[in-house]
Amino acid sequence: MVPEGLLLAIFYAIAAWEGSLKKTTLAHLPPLLALGAAFGAYLLWKQFHFGSLIPHSAKCKALYTGDPLTLVRDYWSIAFFWIIANFVNPRLFDRRRVVLLGYPLAYGILLIGVDPIIGHLNRHALTPWAFLVIGGSVAVLRMVDRVVLPRLAPSTRNRSCILLCSLGMLWSFHNVRDHIPRLHREAAHYNERMNARESLGKWLNAHLGPSDWVAIGDCGIVPFITHAKVLDLFCLNSLEISSAPAGFQPRQVADLVFREKPAAIVMHSSLRTPLTPRPEYGI
Repeated sequence: MVPEGLLLAIFYAIAAWEGSLKKTTLAHLPPLLALGAAFGAYLLWKQFHFGSLIPHSAKCKALYTGDPLTLVRDYWSIAFFWIIANFVNPRLFDRRRVVLLGYPLAYGILLIGVDPIIGHLNRHALTPWAFLVIGGSVAVLRMVDRVVLPRLAPSTRNRSCILLCSLGMLWSFHNVRDHIPRLHREAAHYNERMNARESLGKWLNAHLGPSDWVAIGDCGIVPFITHAKVLDLFCLNSLEISSAPAGFQPRQVADLVFREKPAAIVMHSSLRTPLTPRPEYGI
């Protein structure tokens, strides 16, 4: 689902190729060939096995119908410092920055229209955030070192550095403290959902056989607990939902459900009572 490895390989290849052209040397050719062989084999297997280079899970998570810039705004609030800091002194720019700049820039585009649950409301897509938190912190310190400290008297630089670091830590702790109650609530809510899915899977095992179908959305661990065949209406565990003829179209998905004649259909609700549809994916 996540393209970190491929992105890093692409930008490393660009940087290495640019370095080879400048130095007129073949020193970078072996790692480039190794990367090309490894990812070429992986992409070929992916195409033949899944019939598509785009991960099925990525197609599913691209169905988000809310604000397409939700993740992008949060992402660039961190990426801004990292990218600006790399241009503070353009004379120091070299091919190593191709990877450090290309990676966050690419993710700033890839995250457009993506379901925010895979960003900060859940456990996916954390690699680009971790990359930017570390890189952004170093970048801010570099900006302070190049822009602020040269304007201070030598006798006050050490004290100023300590003061700036202390203020930065206090600001970070303040922001984290504000999020702790919300994180506790979300963790408790998700724990309830996981327990409900486990109970549901056990119930399905007790009432359905291996040849029976069950239609369910947001199924989580249910397919791994029940021995019944699962039709995931939220797409992740069922290629049939994203493939023709269903193709995410509500009417065609409904036809698919009736055609499979599931022995059980699990209903979802945004609220405990009354029954309230969940419109996340429009199905």
